[in-house]
Amino acid sequence: MCKIITIAGQKGGNGKSTISANLAACLALLEKKTLLIDCDPQAHATSLACIKNTNFKYNLSSVFWGKTDICNAVLKTKLNFMDIIPSSINLFHSSLKLSQYSGNEKILKIFLKDIKKNYDFIIIDPPSSFSFLSMTAMIASNWLIIPFYCTQNSIKELKILLKMIKHIKKKYQTNLKIAGIVFNKCNNKNKINTFLNNQKQINIKTISYSTYIPNDANIKKAEYYGKPVALYNLKTKASQAYLKFANEIISFFNNRGIINENHKFKHN
Repeated sequence: MCKIITIAGQKGGNGKSTISANLAACLALLEKKTLLIDCDPQAHATSLACIKNTNFKYNLSSVFWGKTDICNAVLKTKLNFMDIIPSSINLFHSSLKLSQYSGNEKILKIFLKDIKKNYDFIIIDPPSSFSFLSMTAMIASNWLIIPFYCTQNSIKELKILLKMIKHIKKKYQTNLKIAGIVFNKCNNKNKINTFLNNQKQINIKTISYSTYIPNDANIKKAEYYGKPVALYNLKTKASQAYLKFANEIISFFNNRGIINENHKFKHN
């Protein structure tokens, strides 16, 4: 069964789009059929996806406005197991109009019914805000992965996000769950543990992946060339971390991991 995952972030600059593109690429390198959906008008994930034909006619906005079938908006990348539905600034204008009518928040979920059977994973990259597009992405998803920094603001933002998840589950009758928290731009596991202990945030530790993404300059170098870091240099610390992260996610779903209402891991 396809796992539909939104990489959820509440603030710009948290690495959400970078994580989305790199995770999708590494899942593909592990031969999992993966679709990356760029649901952000800034189209950062699109720029990192190594699209074979960059002169594409359709994008996610085209699908939302009924200009094409969703299958026609799917583009091949240079990775055999990875496709993408790209974004553009037009998505911003589309979201403004769609948000005027109640019920349109389910639009992506409706369209995904036609293609989700083709993939093992669908990774959605929404805007870093509580916007119509963020709601659309989360409603379409079964799972959330949350990037996290070792800062007090990240704790506050996480609490707000948890309230938003509760609201979405109640209003839209979804089965949205947290697949885990990934620490980003962290170079030392001990520092992560010390921060969580000092902030008395043991619950965050229980839903965190063991893998953390290091603050590696090669990530920015790869972005300059418009590609995930694993395709830039597989031997870098960041590449190895993303591959480990992808393996950990695969293992999580193979073990049917779920999180209860207190946001702690348990396994069936």
